[in-house]
Amino acid sequence: MNGATYTQTGTYTNTIACATEILDRRLHQRLCQNGGIVNQFCGCDCPPGYTGIHCEIVNCTPTFGSSSLTACDSYTWNNMNYTTSGIYTGVFQNAAGCDSTHTLNLTIVPSTSNTTTHTACDTYTWSVNGTTYTQSGNYSYVNGCHTEYLNLTIVPSTSNTTNHTACDTYTWSVNGTTYTQSGNYSFVNGCHTEYLNLTIVPSTSNTTNHTACDTYTWSVNGTTYTQSGNYSYVNGCHTEYLNLTIVPSTSNTTNHTACDTYTWSVNGTTYTQSGNYSFVNGCHTEYLNLTIVPSTSNTTNHTACDTYTWSVNGTTYTQSGNYSFVNGCHTEYLNLTIVPSTSNTTTHTACDTYTWSVNGTTYTQSGNYSFVNGCHTEYLNLTIVPSSSNTSTQTACGSYLWNVNGTTYTQSGTYTVTNGCHTEILVLTITTGGTNVTTQASCGSYTWPVNNTTYTMSGTYTSSSGCITEVLYLTIHSLPVVTASDLSACSGQAVSLVGYPSGGSFSVSNPYLGPTTNYTYTYTDNNGCTATSAPATIIVSSAPPVTGINMTNLGANSATVNWNGIPGLMYEVRYRLIGAATWTGGVHKLHQLPLRIWWA
Repeated sequence: MNGATYTQTGTYTNTIACATEILDRRLHQRLCQNGGIVNQFCGCDCPPGYTGIHCEIVNCTPTFGSSSLTACDSYTWNNMNYTTSGIYTGVFQNAAGCDSTHTLNLTIVPSTSNTTTHTACDTYTWSVNGTTYTQSGNYSYVNGCHTEYLNLTIVPSTSNTTNHTACDTYTWSVNGTTYTQSGNYSFVNGCHTEYLNLTIVPSTSNTTNHTACDTYTWSVNGTTYTQSGNYSYVNGCHTEYLNLTIVPSTSNTTNHTACDTYTWSVNGTTYTQSGNYSFVNGCHTEYLNLTIVPSTSNTTNHTACDTYTWSVNGTTYTQSGNYSFVNGCHTEYLNLTIVPSTSNTTTHTACDTYTWSVNGTTYTQSGNYSFVNGCHTEYLNLTIVPSSSNTSTQTACGSYLWNVNGTTYTQSGTYTVTNGCHTEILVLTITTGGTNVTTQASCGSYTWPVNNTTYTMSGTYTSSSGCITEVLYLTIHSLPVVTASDLSACSGQAVSLVGYPSGGSFSVSNPYLGPTTNYTYTYTDNNGCTATSAPATIIVSSAPPVTGINMTNLGANSATVNWNGIPGLMYEVRYRLIGAATWTGGVHKLHQLPLRIWWA
């Protein structure tokens, strides 16, 4: 009934939910061990393998055995798969139904393999197993936990023979080797062999250097050439070389006018009369058309500043001196005096206009101007800047730092700063500021009406508007953690409600008599912060009656109590011995039935 063992005669009770069972019997006890069952004579019926009054004696004799085993990769034994070497033990039942212990000394050897890919000509003998193969294929050989694989390709042997005669050397395209001697050579590539029967003949040659005008016909091969070049003609292993220079026939005509006499550089001859002359040199002919003219001259005297460009020859002179220029048979003479120039440069920036004192001129535009007086020049680099201004109107609290000049002002007024042609104007109003301080404590969060911001953490916060600064010293208290417990009770039975922490209030009366309902628990902490728990449930139910109570297996000090159990309910069983004043049991609530109880 309640899982309790009794060793004394008496009356016992067991309460389950709202029902109470009473057992008033005199029972006798016999203790059976190892699964033995008490029979009708209060003795023990023992299971196989056990004997004795209480089935306490084991009549089996265990056996032992061992074995050693080597496996590749893994081994399955006693419904277990082993992948590592070790000593393993299994317990089995022998023919007598007793334990038989067996020890397995297991060695796990990892499987290994190696693959060889090979190509052979005609046949191949594999060193792994000594077998000779004549056909391509994939072969394998297993030795313990190691497997050798052979991917074999058998290629039939072939050959080719080449007969060749070469001059001096021969480079065989088959192997790229250059040979200088006659002989029989071979080259093996895989299963194919090339043979070369080679004859080397020494080369001879002759070189002719020749220069011709316009064309040249070479007697060696009867060819006529019209361009310079290096030509060759091969006859067997003998080569004729022709280094040919073709010089085109040319002529040049010089028309020359000379004063009084002329010496021609072509032939070194001096001529004093006009005429047409010629001179032949190789493939070139020079012609001279000569005019002899009598000589004339003219002289100019000039003074200039720094430099002077003479219009006669376009030359610019920077030093005084006597110069001459010959044009044909006429000579111009220049007697030149150079006076050094001086200058002065003024760079000036003015607002709107500028009057230059050098020449009395007023300028209204930027530019580079000059004024020359003899060999002295005045230069003016003038920048005209239009006048401009900017006005800034500012209102500040207490003081104002004007970034235009870095000055801090504490009084209202109009201030100006001029930089070049630009004027900055400040129209300033100084306003007196102030600070308001608010100290606030709140639970969970606080919305500050100054800026409509919600804060969830304690701290100091500020908000500025114009010259007024609002300061908030805020303390946020955490809300208390409040819970209520789910409860159950029997109809008509008051139940005490449970809420945490203590000191709060319930949404229903406490203690509570029914019916089934939900309730909450509200608690206010020392900071004045109030929180309410999530809803909890009180289940109030009526207990069904216990029916079908009966006793079986009645003995001298034990009996089995039976009743009609309802699924989901728990039962409390108590009993009282005849003549006893108190009840025994009822400590445990249980689903189990029937219940066997014992007493002394």
